[in-house]
Amino acid sequence: MSDSHPRPFKDSELVGVEEDQRGQLAWDAIVVIVHLDNPISDMTAETLKKIYDGTYGTWEDVPSE
Repeated sequence: MSDSHPRPFKDSELVGVEEDQRGQLAWDAIVVIVHLDNPISDMTAETLKKIYDGTYGTWEDVPSE
């Protein structure tokens, strides 16, 4: 994905944690695999974000690129 930084910590996640104790723990990778019959042939990182955040709930919701 295009984001190079994790999201900021929530206030509730910072309770009792000193500033010098904060930092990134890990990087994740996401691989998207779809069936050959899926009509979507090209997908952007932004579209994938919308699938994972629930903006698009079905393949029919995803716009053709």
